[in-house]
Amino acid sequence: MDLEAFSDRLTRVARDKGIHRPTDLARLAGLSPITVAAYMRGTRGASLQACFDLGKALNVDPHWLFGKENDPAPKPSRPINAPKMSMGMAATIPLYSCALAGADGSIEISPTLMDATETPPQLSGVSEAYAVRVSGDSMEPRYESGETVYVHPREPIKKGVYVVVQVSDTNETGGVMGYIKRFVSADDSAVVLEQFNPPKKLKFPRNRVCSIHKIVLAG
Repeated sequence: MDLEAFSDRLTRVARDKGIHRPTDLARLAGLSPITVAAYMRGTRGASLQACFDLGKALNVDPHWLFGKENDPAPKPSRPINAPKMSMGMAATIPLYSCALAGADGSIEISPTLMDATETPPQLSGVSEAYAVRVSGDSMEPRYESGETVYVHPREPIKKGVYVVVQVSDTNETGGVMGYIKRFVSADDSAVVLEQFNPPKKLKFPRNRVCSIHKIVLAG
C-alpha cells in the first residue's frame, strides 16, 4: 500500500463530506481514533477490512480506498452485507497474509490484501467475514503453517472454540496483533487463550482486546 496515496484518498473524501477530525471519522467507522489519525497522516496502512469500515462510513468503494483500483474517482460502496459477486463465480471474501511476530505465537495481520478467496457455504451472506493464512506452528497439530482459516465475526464464542483474537499494543501507536488460538475464558478483567506448541495459556487485559472472532472452517 502506498501510504501517501492512501492518506490523500482518505483525507480528501472525508473533507468532501465535512469530516475534518480523525475522532469524528473513527466514530463513524467504529475504529480507533489513534489508528485513523495515523491513516490520515500517512504513517500507517490500513487492512482491507478497515477500508470496508471506512468506505461504509464515507460511502465510497473500499477497494478504491485501499488502492486496488486505478480509478481516480471514488465509486459508491457496496452495502457491507452484500457479498461482492463476480460474473459466473461464487462470492469472495478477503484473505489476509500474516507474519509470525513473536515467540508467543502472535501474528501480524498484514495491511496488504493477500488475495480474495471463495466464500465457503458456512459464511455465505455473512458481512465482514474474512480469512487468514496461518503462520508458525503454535497451534499444530490443529492448524499448520500455510493453512487458511475462515472467520465469522459475529458467531457466539464459548469455551473450547478456535478464534482469531485482536489485541492492541501496549504503546500508543494504535497497532494491533492477531492471535490464532483456542478460547478458554473471558471476564471483565482478562481474556485467556490456549496454544498447543509449546502448550501454554496466554492472558490479556480485557481493555486491550479489540475483538474475538470465531474460526468456523479451515483448509
